[in-house]
Amino acid sequence: MSRRVVVTGLGAVTPIGNNVDDFWTSVKAGKIGFDHITKFDTTDYKCHIAAELKDFNPQDFMDRKAAKRMEPFSQYAVAAAKQAIDDSGLDIEKEDPYMVGCAIGSGIGSLQAMERETQKLYEKGPNRVNPLLVPLMICNMAAGNVSIQFGLKGKSINDVTEYDFENNIMISPNEIAVAKWVVNNGMNAGHFTDTLSGAVGLYIPIKGIKKIHGAVGVSSEVKNIDTDDEIFIETVLAQVSIALDREELAESREKDKLEMESERLRSNLLRAISHDLRTPLAGISGAVSTIIKNKNEISEEITDELLNGIYEDSQWLIRLVENLLSMTKIDEGKLKVGKEPELVEEVLSESLSHIKRRLNDADVEIDIPDELIFVPMDVKLIEQVFVNLVDNSLKYATSSCKINIRVYRDDDNAWFEFSDNGPGISDDLASHIFDRFYTGERKSKDSRKGVGLGLSICKSIVNAHGGEIKVRNSQELGGAEFIFNLPLEEDEE
Repeated sequence: MSRRVVVTGLGAVTPIGNNVDDFWTSVKAGKIGFDHITKFDTTDYKCHIAAELKDFNPQDFMDRKAAKRMEPFSQYAVAAAKQAIDDSGLDIEKEDPYMVGCAIGSGIGSLQAMERETQKLYEKGPNRVNPLLVPLMICNMAAGNVSIQFGLKGKSINDVTEYDFENNIMISPNEIAVAKWVVNNGMNAGHFTDTLSGAVGLYIPIKGIKKIHGAVGVSSEVKNIDTDDEIFIETVLAQVSIALDREELAESREKDKLEMESERLRSNLLRAISHDLRTPLAGISGAVSTIIKNKNEISEEITDELLNGIYEDSQWLIRLVENLLSMTKIDEGKLKVGKEPELVEEVLSESLSHIKRRLNDADVEIDIPDELIFVPMDVKLIEQVFVNLVDNSLKYATSSCKINIRVYRDDDNAWFEFSDNGPGISDDLASHIFDRFYTGERKSKDSRKGVGLGLSICKSIVNAHGGEIKVRNSQELGGAEFIFNLPLEEDEE
């Protein structure tokens, strides 16, 4: 018995178009779907390109609640199905739902869900694993979700595509040798050619501008490959080659850019450190020399003043070294955040005690709620943030320095505001103030310009805690106001 299948509607969700019209227009224009991977960090991978979907918004095809309950592969299936149903003109609601089914072919379900929940299992324990993991990740859910969305109660079939690698003759030593010959010589070889024609597959090189990127083999066991097939394959490979050339060019440019940036940062760091080390060291050396040479002639009051100067300069050097060490840990990816619930009031008090001598001439006002606020944090790192922010205010505030520190909370975060009566923040300065080595146009009242690491490190530490930091002008004091938040609980995703 023969059966006919009638195609009444089409839907397309692809890397070169999220509907049929855009997809077909892109195909005719020879548009390439390959580009840099943006959905995850590819730094540790050899391959940095893929054919990702772009500008796909699931809420164009389903409501927000339904979209949140699906992994991307299910969203894509529902989106394409909706387009096909709309294109067909069929009114599914008027049909017998038990006579309408769904059949979808898929190789695998959601690797993202599997990876995400496995990581959560190891880091946070089994109780934190999403109880919907199985229905989220299994490939059956592509057809299942389409049926649920459109009320289909007929058969729901998901045909799993698999590949028999063990018995694949295309990866035999002889076939691999032919593929290597093609890569080395840049010529077609294998079946249907005059070169190594005993091979099972036809092998075609992927020719780049400067080198052969690889080779693609097409098995002759499936069908005979005619001239049109070969032209089509070479056209596809030409697009792949262009994408690979672009990737290599981008990598080369990025490498050159990173080298130039690294050299610039090294120069800035050496220049800033040499200047900023010279000032306090000269002060310490001069004070010690005065005390040694005139210890029997200078008064106790002058000696105490010189010793206080030595202490302040040495503390400034300690903070500089701590910031440099933190910068090194951030660059090497070794900034470890060990969160423990800490009482904010105690952490703030301990932080200010580290620089209490510098606060003698400052009017510091602290506004903190009577309720006890416990925040998960790495206390040493957050103390460094507090010290850097206060030190920044002391550096740029007027001679009668006033600093306001406000702490409050909402349902999800603890908020911290540090404001001063300094010169304020221009728009240009605000856009760069958290950049590394950026010191801006402002001059500090003690003539020390600074290395430009303190605020950059604050941003890295706050971000590592899951918070954000920003700057604006204080309406109350007229100077700068730094605001950041720390989540009150670990993110459960």
